[in-house]
Amino acid sequence: MNGTDDILALFFNNSNLPFDFKDINKKNLDDTIYLTENGFSEPVGIYDCQTRTAKLTKSIINKSLVIDIDNVTLNGNNYSIGNGSLDIAVLISKNSKNISIEYLKLNSYNIDVFIEPSCEDIKFNYCIFKGMNLGICAFLSKNLSIEYNKYLNSTGIMLYGCKDALIKSNHLLSNEKGIYLFEDNNNCNIIDNLFLDCIEGISIESKNSFNIISNNKFKNENNILQQYCISMLTCNHYNKITKNLIIFSYKSISYEVGSITSKFIGVYIEGDKNTFNTISKNKIVFKNNKYNFNNTFPNILITGISYYGNNSDLEISDNEIEITQNEFTMTKGSSQSVYLFNIYISNHSNCAIKNNICNINENSANLSLTDSLFELSNLVLDTNNKSIKIFCNEFEIYKNSYINNDSIFKAFNLILVDSNSDSDIKDNIFKIKSNNHGFIASINLWTENYGNKISYNKFIDIEGVSI
Repeated sequence: MNGTDDILALFFNNSNLPFDFKDINKKNLDDTIYLTENGFSEPVGIYDCQTRTAKLTKSIINKSLVIDIDNVTLNGNNYSIGNGSLDIAVLISKNSKNISIEYLKLNSYNIDVFIEPSCEDIKFNYCIFKGMNLGICAFLSKNLSIEYNKYLNSTGIMLYGCKDALIKSNHLLSNEKGIYLFEDNNNCNIIDNLFLDCIEGISIESKNSFNIISNNKFKNENNILQQYCISMLTCNHYNKITKNLIIFSYKSISYEVGSITSKFIGVYIEGDKNTFNTISKNKIVFKNNKYNFNNTFPNILITGISYYGNNSDLEISDNEIEITQNEFTMTKGSSQSVYLFNIYISNHSNCAIKNNICNINENSANLSLTDSLFELSNLVLDTNNKSIKIFCNEFEIYKNSYINNDSIFKAFNLILVDSNSDSDIKDNIFKIKSNNHGFIASINLWTENYGNKISYNKFIDIEGVSI
């Protein structure tokens, strides 16, 4: 693997990666079985040179498999490679082409499958990845096809510098990161995947462009609070996040000790220089959950879409976001707060927010402290946003309540907090009714906002003040 030394060196000191590259180049050849034009180097399977098909006839327990042949199909025959102690279960050699791996179980300590640079047309179908750290790790390759697999790793799939990858119809289960586009991945399609009980479903780190994330489902069956279903960090451009279904519902979350901020964010973008990304036609539902916090400094943040950092030219359109029928109880702590925001934007310019339907309805909070805070808003323009177009959205806040009358209750369909300028707020529908008494308004302009236009909006069932 000496050919990958320079690339691997990029990661030695990267604390963000959930796996360890330091021993990859130190493999003992005695611990390796090869698949070449001559077949397997040890009697672990059969190879038909006419059909170019290799089939395992038994599991490979204590040795890694190196694939050093092009135009081959490896049928795992439902056998396994690895026993949880191997650094790598399968390695695909540099410059390999047209390799298909199917019906194989993998179990490594570090990386189940490592794809060296400059590979093309590598396919995985109906495999199970259950190693400790990472399922598939691919570098500088193109035309990967990863379909119908199951991932039980800490991180399911990581791509670096890959082009034209298809990641489709996979099941990612209880991962810390499901799919990780680390850096400089282009024209990748991540579609029709199921993310179940993942802390972070899809992570898009930096310099990723023209990728499509579509028709994926994010669900939770255990009482584990997802942090970010889809996240994006720095210098990502022209990516589309569309038609995804994000559901967190009917869960009971309790914390008894420690200091914790519990958060759920459907789509989370933080960092600088993200441009021309689109978030559209997604459905995000946070519904019928019960929280009971008895710990120090309990805080809860629930947000459908959050966008932080110095970014521009984002479009948020045609999404349906609802935070409904949730119960929040806090009985201890020196401060208590619950924030329910459907869309939150800070430090952004030239953004279009249009045709979204956002509801925050029938939530309740029982906060034990005086001056604890229960705050709701369908759209928050926090600070330093410029030239935001807010058109044709429908916002509703209905029947939310807090139990302790000494708590502070705030409800705003739209709030401009501080130093927001030149926004155009037009043709929206604002509904707000039957909430507890407190600070209530359809549109709230806080401090030092200037040059903003508010026109042709409809205010229905108004409680509190319109503007």
